[in-house]
Formats: sequence, C-alpha cells, structure tokens
Amino acid sequence: MLRITVFFFSYLATFVVTAAVSNWVDISIENGHVKMPVTLAGRAGMAILDSGAQVNGINEGFVQAHALQLVRSAPVEIIGVYGRAKRDTYSQVTVGLFGANLVFNDMVESYLGKNENAVILGAGFLARFIFQIDYPNNRMRIMSRDAIDLAALSNIESARQQGSGRPIIKVSLNEQENVWLLLDTGNSGGILIERYIAKGHQWLEQYPVSTELSAGVNALVYNEAFSLPSMKVGPFDLENVTVSVPAEGQKSNISSQYEKSFSRIKGRKIEGIVGYDVLKHFIVTFDYVSGNVHLALPEA
Repeated sequence: MLRITVFFFSYLATFVVTAAVSNWVDISIENGHVKMPVTLAGRAGMAILDSGAQVNGINEGFVQAHALQLVRSAPVEIIGVYGRAKRDTYSQVTVGLFGANLVFNDMVESYLGKNENAVILGAGFLARFIFQIDYPNNRMRIMSRDAIDLAALSNIESARQQGSGRPIIKVSLNEQENVWLLLDTGNSGGILIERYIAKGHQWLEQYPVSTELSAGVNALVYNEAFSLPSMKVGPFDLENVTVSVPAEGQKSNISSQYEKSFSRIKGRKIEGIVGYDVLKHFIVTFDYVSGNVHLALPEA
C-alpha cells in the first residue's frame, strides 16, 4: 500500500523523437520484468529492460529458434546475485527499437526463458539516455540529457554506484535500517537484502516467513520471504513490503562496495536490491550517467 502525493512531470508533454523526448512505447510486465517489442537480426521478439545488468545479453533460445548466424566473440565471466559463470558473446548484432536499428557488440549469451525473449538490455544500452518507465500505465520513453534537469527534479537520495555505474537509492526499512539498494528493473520481487540485516532486527522471528525458489542469472536458489510493515523512499511511505533474504547457508553476491586499489577511497556499500513489487507503484525516471532518480505517482 502506498500513500502521499508528489510533484509530477506534468510539463513533459509527449513530443516527437526529434524534440529529444521519444513518444511513449507500450511495454508489458511479465513476472515483474519490463518487456518491449524489438527486432533482432530482422526477427520480431521482446527485449527485457534490466537496470541491474552490467552487460547486454542475447537469448540463446531465440538464436536457435530462428537459426540465426551471428558473429561469436570471446567468452566473459558473468557474476550474478547467485554464482558466476563463463558465457560466450556475440558482436555486430542489429537490434531494432524505438524506430531505429542499433548495432551491439559483446552481447552475452544468456538464457532468458521463452524463445520470444530476444535480448536483455543493461548498462551498455541504458547509459545512452535518460529512461522513464510508467509502471502503472505500462509504457516507457527515453530522453536526451539536455531535455530535462533530472538533478534538480530528483526527489529521493540516489547515486551512481562507483565501479559498476548502476543507479542506487537509499531507503528506510521499518524505521530501523537505512540501506542503499540497487535499482533493478530486472528483479521481479520487492526487496532483496542481506540476511544479516533481517537477523539483526529479529525480523525473521517477528514476522511469518515463507520459503521461495528464486531464479538468478546463473542459478536457482532458495530465499526466505516475509512482509515488512513499512518502508520509506523519498517522500513516499509504503506498507507491507515483501522482503527476501538468502536462505540459511546460501551464498550470494548481494553486497558490493567499490574500493580503489592502494587507496582508502571507498564507494557506498550496497546491501540489497529493490525490484518490481516496489517500483510498480511509480513512474520511475533514472539516469545511469548521473545516478539521479525521480519517483512520481501517475496522474489520475
């Protein structure tokens, strides 16, 4: 449940693409994932928009289903929330979206479920524009950075994670814990945090806990989930937010902190992920380059 109102982007009318703000594009939400229609090498498919991914990926199932002959490149190591693995990459891949054909290199071979899922678009693509996702109305658009002063409009504490460049936001959990979370449009849950945070506040003892199977990019794992009475992000208060933690003994790569070699300089420590079950209430505008984020409620 969500309460409070906020300043809207009401002055941002829908302009044509040449005015530096694209038209709205319809998206679909499937299992919490943001999907939009694209073409891959001329074949129609869907793209998953994933602000938590540091790379762009291509679905091996889509490649096989359409017998595509693509240029393979050197393998890379992919580190997910759970585990790591080596994957092949593809280069000179043509993807059509927002009315233009873009050529991608170093697209990582991925397993994206249904064969209709063609690609997953992460940091390499998202860093090109400011993105605005209207979750309640299932639509999205992009903007050039000279079209909007997002730094001035940002209404939550946010930043660009050092090292990865991904957008992060600061939230308050149950008025007991302030934590930096990765803003992850590819996460279908609510909030995923380190187990020690929940244990430290006895949340696993206070609230009913259920066990759930969660799919990471490299593995299937078990999490424990419970409903947290309150969460605050910027001017918004949310109630009964679903929080998940890795099951006892489950290794994870949730936490991260940038450290500069041979220096005491460190970035903000990330201790969790915020996903669809929270973002679904908002119009989310974010900039990978600056780390600025704005949340708004849709107009009635």
